[in-house]
Amino acid sequence: MTDMSKRISALLGNHRVEAVIHPPAFTQFKVNQVPALVLAQSDVGDQLDSGCAQPDRYVKVTGDVSQDYALEYIERTSPQWAVTARLFGDKVKVDHP
Repeated sequence: MTDMSKRISALLGNHRVEAVIHPPAFTQFKVNQVPALVLAQSDVGDQLDSGCAQPDRYVKVTGDVSQDYALEYIERTSPQWAVTARLFGDKVKVDHP
């Protein structure tokens, strides 16, 4: 991890970027491509025998898109997640005008 941190720092320079790597989440949310943005319900810990979360407990967007785009995509394509995506999207816009 230390080597990876050094390499990321060298790539980013003075840009302020945060990244979290949580290995169990890769299984839990079936992440096999990054970057990935996942929105999950607070009770997502209820897992199937495979270690994966129940499919209706989370939504995921993968690919090289902005966070704004991913949240807008979720809002447009997943009605049950639209309000949550909009709330996060509004927060991102306030924090990063």
